[in-house]
Amino acid sequence: MRIQSDFLAGFIAACLAASLALIASQAVARPFTANDLVMLDRVSEPRLAPDGRSLAFTLRETDLEGNRGLKSIWKLDLTDKAAQPQRLTAGGSNASSARWSPDGRTLYFLSNRSGSDQVWSLSVGFGEARQVTHLPMDVGSYLVAPDGKRLALSLAVFADCGDLPCTKQRLADRTASKESGMVYDRLFVRHWDTWADGTRSQLFIADLAADGTVASEPRLLTRNIDGDVPSKPDGDESEYAFAPDGKSGRPSPMRFPVTGATDRSRICRTAGLQRSQSFPIWRQSALARWAPAMAATWSTGSPVTGPRRNQVPGAVSSATTVCLMPG
Repeated sequence: MRIQSDFLAGFIAACLAASLALIASQAVARPFTANDLVMLDRVSEPRLAPDGRSLAFTLRETDLEGNRGLKSIWKLDLTDKAAQPQRLTAGGSNASSARWSPDGRTLYFLSNRSGSDQVWSLSVGFGEARQVTHLPMDVGSYLVAPDGKRLALSLAVFADCGDLPCTKQRLADRTASKESGMVYDRLFVRHWDTWADGTRSQLFIADLAADGTVASEPRLLTRNIDGDVPSKPDGDESEYAFAPDGKSGRPSPMRFPVTGATDRSRICRTAGLQRSQSFPIWRQSALARWAPAMAATWSTGSPVTGPRRNQVPGAVSSATTVCLMPG
């Protein structure tokens, strides 16, 4: 009886396990829904380390209850086929746009963990992240110079402000004002879901101190440009670039002679180029003597007319400009 009882108990347990497995398989085998699509993790912005041994990337996960996406930086060891991705940034804040330093010893990224989007860094070994920029407004995009000694930054500022605190104060005054009306006297007034607030995305250069942080206010490069660098709404750091040596260069297909390092004027030309043709391509140039030199493209956001812009035959509401600028 003991044996039969044990056999019966085992048989019942096996049947129960088989039933649960069948139910589980039926639960998995179901139609793919819109909710499943929303909850899929998304991988983007892969960046190969200079030595080719590691890959950094951004992973976007969905917080359905919070109605938001959460981004984090991950790293994969490419030398180990069995390696699993390693998370580098903590939860509770967003992190994206990972960029390696030229020597591969530092990984930079954008994060809002301080309350605004700033540049952060992780050193070799990937311990605690360190805040690199402490600017009064969000960093839109950035690039690391080939020598690793400076950063190019895009910041949304008012064109007539002489420094960053001026833009911050004007935005704060506007927020505190009881008036909510806006007057627009030119296009564009809106990019997708964002209304124009009078600021322009502009390109700045910032020196990195010995401790790896930006200690002084970045210098404006795109002065007097009536447009956004990079362009809105989908522009990013692919629309500007350092020369390979960080000092000289020329964007293709136009060549810009430079009169000397003391000449702080910008040498620009507006051209009716398609955006896919406008990204800066650098070549060596013995004539360029600015340090550092950069190329950038931007859209004016309005018809190319007026005393400060050359007329482009057949141009419509958005033209592309290629420019060589001093640091």
